[in-house]
Amino acid sequence: MFMPVCTEPKDGLQAGVTLVTIARYQLGNRTAIQAVATDSRAWVAGVALVLMTAVARNYDQSHFTESGLWLFGPLVFSFFSGTFLYFVLWALFLKRHTAANAEPGAANQWWAFMGLFWLTAPIAWLYAIPVERMFDSYRATQANIALLAIVALWRVLLMSRVIAVLQEVRFARALAWVAVPACIEVVLVVFVGAIFSPSFGRRIMASMGGMRNSPEESLLLSALSTAGGTAFWALIGLAILLALLRFNGAIHPFPKQTPGRLPWISLLVLGAFWIVVAIQPQREQQRFMKHFAMVQAGEYREAVDYIAKFGREALPPGRRLEPNPYEYRAYDQLPGTIAVLQSSDPKWIRDMYLDYAGRLFDHYFLRLEPTNAAAMFAGMSRLPEGREWVEQNRTKLRKLQFDRSAGDTNELALRQAVVALLTSMGANAKDLETDTAAR
Repeated sequence: MFMPVCTEPKDGLQAGVTLVTIARYQLGNRTAIQAVATDSRAWVAGVALVLMTAVARNYDQSHFTESGLWLFGPLVFSFFSGTFLYFVLWALFLKRHTAANAEPGAANQWWAFMGLFWLTAPIAWLYAIPVERMFDSYRATQANIALLAIVALWRVLLMSRVIAVLQEVRFARALAWVAVPACIEVVLVVFVGAIFSPSFGRRIMASMGGMRNSPEESLLLSALSTAGGTAFWALIGLAILLALLRFNGAIHPFPKQTPGRLPWISLLVLGAFWIVVAIQPQREQQRFMKHFAMVQAGEYREAVDYIAKFGREALPPGRRLEPNPYEYRAYDQLPGTIAVLQSSDPKWIRDMYLDYAGRLFDHYFLRLEPTNAAAMFAGMSRLPEGREWVEQNRTKLRKLQFDRSAGDTNELALRQAVVALLTSMGANAKDLETDTAAR
């Protein structure tokens, strides 16, 4: 766990921010904090490091063409996050305790604060640990949540150390001051931001439509709820504590800044390093995107042949190949994919899509049309694993709940064909043909 490092300032500060200074800054070194705070160009180095953080976050998660914010998203978010943190901190604590004759103004202070804030970016490079290549998808999600907690806690402690050094207050008080806007931000992001989030709305609509979230999404939602609740109650506790333990002293403003030298060569070398790290994972992501496009276009056989050509190890380990059984489109695309499978296809592909079929039947309500069901089970009947799948998912098949009296002649014929296919693979026809239509 991060522990504030208390070192005495040296007689003179280095002219400019170096990589050594940045590294020592991550550990709360007093001299490094003062060097960063007095350098008016520190924010430039910070922005460069934040852009590298975008690569560290995303290189193994998505292709850079998937979003216009792939590279600049962390910078945009950190701009608003840092600004919010600063102005809440300024309005609630710093302004009232800074001597009037020493106050340089909130805007000038903001520049100094953002340089300090952006230079915490290397902490987030922990996200680059390829946990998806070390664990299965669920454990990888747990590891990513743990990394998120470590990075968040480290940043709060580091910014508290910065306030303690520059404003010359006790670390415990600085921690309380920084934690207040941090908790407010978490509450806003979780409870307000989630409401307007398209992904949040999609998960709600999917749930209303009878679909389950993936185990990884359920874990993330649980962690998000825990974080929001913890931040809310921590905020109340901090408000009471700060009201009881009032601060009556005076603090120093952020120091006056002068331009220093920037470590351009070192930053370019670091940037090149992250580009090299990203090359192979981005190739894997590119293959995923091509496979995705084929599935969306209904080119199911071509999509299967494409991934068979490369093998699973040449595709992103942290992403489910399409069609994702936890998306609505799987009700159409998964039957089409299984329908074109052949016994000669690699076993890992057959096993993966049969597993997807089982997950499709795990949803609360099955929205599988007779046409799609007929195509899927026809394809499954040709696979050597077909009978085993039916045996393992015998109880799930009851969700089909075919109604003999419903539908036109063609639909009834399709349903009868599905029953015949499943019966030939070992299913019990009496469990499949019911008199109640699926709801």
